Amino acid sequence: MFRGTTFFGMLTAGAIVVASGGAFAQSAHDWTGFYAGGAVGYGFFDAKDRPPTGWGGPDPDGVTGTAFVGANFQTGQFLLGVEADITGGDLKESRDWLTPLELNYIGTLRGRAGFTMGDMLLYATGGFAYSRMTATHSNPVVSAREIFVGWTVGGGVDLQAGDKWFLRAEYLYNDLGTDRFNFPGIGHPHTVSVDGSMVRLGVGFQF
Repeated sequence: MFRGTTFFGMLTAGAIVVASGGAFAQSAHDWTGFYAGGAVGYGFFDAKDRPPTGWGGPDPDGVTGTAFVGANFQTGQFLLGVEADITGGDLKESRDWLTPLELNYIGTLRGRAGFTMGDMLLYATGGFAYSRMTATHSNPVVSAREIFVGWTVGGGVDLQAGDKWFLRAEYLYNDLGTDRFNFPGIGHPHTVSVDGSMVRLGVGFQF
């Protein structure tokens, strides 16, 4: 599911247009060091109920809030870094046997590789993703909770907004893998695959 790729393509194109106005020179800002921040956004996910049931599945989506921390190392106009984040929100939907399926939280641990242009940083990112999810079986009404593990990839733009502060726009695609919900009193588990996208806008502080 790459419904966020159009957003990210427009974001990147806009950044390049802005940068072309003379910001291709060596960046005056040094991004090296630790940073932390927060973001708000929107997530849209797709859950597929695998055989033997195979009844389809819900599409959890909703508003999200994210906290992130990371570290950068810049040499010239190139940057390498690592970042961890945790996202929560209202990511749920009622449908089929899941009433609802809820993504309680999503976490990632990612590497970053970027290129600086003036006070702007364009970066690609990817790594490990995980999520705790809660599903509720409709008949009988029982719930189960599992940790899903997968991967994530995406990119974004950081823009310096003062000596220490920066603004961010980011897109992530998340494949959260496949796991089983073992409902109490149900004769068979439900095997579910979950993937989806998140777009978000944030602000960070560089220490």
